[in-house]
Amino acid sequence: MIRGSRDRAVAGFAVGILMLAAGTILPRWFDLLVMPGQLMLYSGVIMVLYGCAHLARAKGYPVWLGVLAFFTCAGALVLVVLPDRHRP
Repeated sequence: MIRGSRDRAVAGFAVGILMLAAGTILPRWFDLLVMPGQLMLYSGVIMVLYGCAHLARAKGYPVWLGVLAFFTCAGALVLVVLPDRHRP
């Protein structure tokens, strides 16, 4: 696995999941934060996509395979389960 891409994938997933959680929770707790909450949700999806693209790249697959992130949990699970092409 390519180290730099793996680190970017972990960072993208972590930040994306945190932003998704914050974008879901903030509007429910504070009624005035609906628009910032939606912005955080969209940004979180983009960050999860970024993480999935780098995970695919780190494992030796095409970057477009990161599109699986649109299926959030299932797509990320598929990417995690795929074998690493860089290992002998």
